[in-house]
Amino acid sequence: MNPIKKVLVIKPSALGDVIQTIPAVRAIKSFIPESEISWVVSDKFRKIVGMVDVVNEIYDFKRDKWGNILFLPVTLIEMIALIIKIRMKRFDICFDFQGLFRSGLITWLSGAKIKAGFADAREFASLCYTQKCRIRRDSVNSVERYMGLVSEVAGKDGKQDIIYRLNVPHPTLKLGEVVWFKPGTKGPKVCFMPGSQWPSKRWDVENYRKLVFFLRDKVDARMIITGTADEEEIGNRIAYGCEKAVNLCGKTDMLSLAGILSLSDLVITNDNGAMHLAAALGKKMICFYGPSSPERTGPVGKGIFIFRSKLPCAPCFKRKCPKLKCMTDIPVSLVASKALEMLNMENRGSK
Repeated sequence: MNPIKKVLVIKPSALGDVIQTIPAVRAIKSFIPESEISWVVSDKFRKIVGMVDVVNEIYDFKRDKWGNILFLPVTLIEMIALIIKIRMKRFDICFDFQGLFRSGLITWLSGAKIKAGFADAREFASLCYTQKCRIRRDSVNSVERYMGLVSEVAGKDGKQDIIYRLNVPHPTLKLGEVVWFKPGTKGPKVCFMPGSQWPSKRWDVENYRKLVFFLRDKVDARMIITGTADEEEIGNRIAYGCEKAVNLCGKTDMLSLAGILSLSDLVITNDNGAMHLAAALGKKMICFYGPSSPERTGPVGKGIFIFRSKLPCAPCFKRKCPKLKCMTDIPVSLVASKALEMLNMENRGSK
């Protein structure tokens, strides 16, 4: 791969998938130190990619706008403009980590000499590649799969180190300090992320609420609840009546969320995209898994504990379930005990 210099990465979405691609992008830079790396990513996640110092250029993929048929004429013009801009760069290689029709089409039209992707890419995207990696999506964690694609194309053997290294801007960290000051205590900082796009991935709101009051009474914790605007009511229910908990659902962008997570002592979360941001920042985490598989899409890093169901039906990969026994089987008492242990406060008495 010595002649290769200009590298295009295609991974527009979703949040967790974009973050899980970062170690592979760093591996590209490790294998080709002189490379110039450009990344096609959803404009919603531009700020996340902007924290990856090996990325030289970002191309916005306007996923929400381009997916709306009402904007079709404008979409065609903007997509053609994007393709022209990419082709003018004369990339040596393009990695399609997304593996869907649109990403495959961009790969095919990129003009790159080498077009690399997965053999099992969906929506016929694999037809657009000149080099296909046969690591199946159900065989390894997504992080390892993406890194495997890079290693195979680069002709490198052996396991590579998984490195995220996000450079959170200093002003963002200062903002995080201000936010954490709001609960008005010097106790440990615990961030809760109780949302998820799949209803079946959500640990019960009342369980989160009980945990909030337990940590307030036991260790005087200061707590922040984060999530999307659609999850604001969930945050309100969890924080109601607890003066040490602040609901910020719908009030953070990617950078401010990174600042809050960077300064947290513990993150307690469902399986969602922000969970991977916390992992990339090296945070201690407690995660809940029921219908999904931590082996395939779980967070990668140290200090991560996963509560998961042992039911024979799990993981079922279903968005909805009438019983949700895989999630209700995770008791608050065990989670509370693990939280104290991870905060190194298991022997501390009540307030």
